[in-house]
Formats: sequence, C-alpha cells, structure tokens
Amino acid sequence: MPRRNTISKLFAGTLYHVYNREADRARMFFDDEDRSYFRELLGRHLSKEPVRDGRGRLYRNLRNRVRVAALAICWSHFHLIVFQVDPGGIESLMRSVMNGYSAYFARKYGRDKPMFVASYRARPLTTRREKLTCITYVSENHGDDCFCDWCSHREYATGANDPPGWLDARSGLQLFGGVDVYLELLTLRRRLRELLGE
Repeated sequence: MPRRNTISKLFAGTLYHVYNREADRARMFFDDEDRSYFRELLGRHLSKEPVRDGRGRLYRNLRNRVRVAALAICWSHFHLIVFQVDPGGIESLMRSVMNGYSAYFARKYGRDKPMFVASYRARPLTTRREKLTCITYVSENHGDDCFCDWCSHREYATGANDPPGWLDARSGLQLFGGVDVYLELLTLRRRLRELLGE
C-alpha cells in the first residue's frame, strides 16, 4: 500500500508540502553546521547566480524548474513548501539535496546505512485554505515567533524584505495578501491550540 501523501506524479504549476524525516526517527541535524549545510544545498541549486564546487564544476541550477516558498529545518525532519514550475523539478531538487546531505552526514558521523525513511513525501496544496494553513503550519513547526535561519517565519513576518536569494517568500506572502493576514492567522491558530489544550 502506498505511503500516505506519497504521490507518483507531481504536476507542474502546483504548490506542494514536501517533507521527510530520519529513518530511525532520530535526529538528522545534530548542530547548526548540519542545518547550515542543508540550507546551503538548497541555495546551490536555487540561487540566481551559478554556484561551483571546489573543483570549479557547476552545480545543477533548478531555479527555473522549482521554487521554495517556505521551510522549516527541525532536528529530526524538514518541511518545504515548493512550487513546481516544470515536471520533475521537485524530484530533481530533492534527489540532489537528499543525496548531498546523506553523503555529508555519512562523512561527518560515519553512518553507513540509509539516512531517510524513504523517498520524500509530497502533498499537493490546491485550495487557498490549504496553502495558507500549510505555510503557517511550517512556520509553527519550528517554534512560535522563531526568527532564526532555520525557518522562513522571519521572511514572512517582516514582509520578505531581505530573503536569501533562493527563497521565494514574496510569492508565498502574496497568497496571504500581506504580512498582517499571515500574522493574524498564526495568532488565531495559536489561540485555537490554547483553547483545545494542545
């Protein structure tokens, strides 16, 4: 039986919630260096300018095929909100990032078994409600009002004035109609959790 939210074909012109966790439900990021490397992998493939490796070879640039609108890099898993421009864009990005991070992790920690649960999961976000709810969920997943480098809340809460060149927070923020609506939805979701005792 297919895993929940695992789909075999991802369509162009669609926003997706993409996520994965470590195979043993253990930590996949042990320190900020690990999380920085994961972010760097996203930047390599989504930057405006070409990025080269230590030998001068160009990394594959996928900026015209896929855009990341939001992210949360938690200790045991990650969440991305990704807009697929061209068919296969998400698959190419996730293969590059997950393989790159697995190799980095194996070198650093001496791991010799598969790192991730399986292939990443991707859930299409089709309605405006799904899109807004999922972007706020990703922000909350890293912690309320977190302004760190490991999530995109800062970019949304400040109007995406100075996001990293590879993060398309402006497009995500346009879905809300502005910062005020984003912050209001976060507040309402927080109040609902308090009322429900969660």
